[in-house]
Amino acid sequence: MEDTKKITIGCVMIVKNEAEHLERALESTKGCDALYIADTGSTDGGATIAIAKRYTDNVYTEYVWEKSFCKARNFIKSKCKTTWCVSLDADEYLHDFSKVREAVELAEAKEIRAIDIIQIAEDSGQE
Repeated sequence: MEDTKKITIGCVMIVKNEAEHLERALESTKGCDALYIADTGSTDGGATIAIAKRYTDNVYTEYVWEKSFCKARNFIKSKCKTTWCVSLDADEYLHDFSKVREAVELAEAKEIRAIDIIQIAEDSGQE
């Protein structure tokens, strides 16, 4: 019998005062099944939250910063309802989300439960 489990991919982000970078990051997640964003206390007049809300209704502003990226990341991951979760910072972006989906599908087929993604700095000269 064929496994009919639907693979879903969500993207989670923690943000604070990221209006300058956020839109590029969010545009790069087009193709994911759900997007979850935790704002950890932006003081930019609502700009970060307004940008986030243009992309998803899953924007959480109730998280109180505890000086721990781990706790903030775990908070937003707890909101994610997809089978896979990509964690992205607001100043990062994905070149091609379809490649993420391909990697996840391959991992599922091989019963792998986590994938490392190589990050390349923009000023590194690599593409």
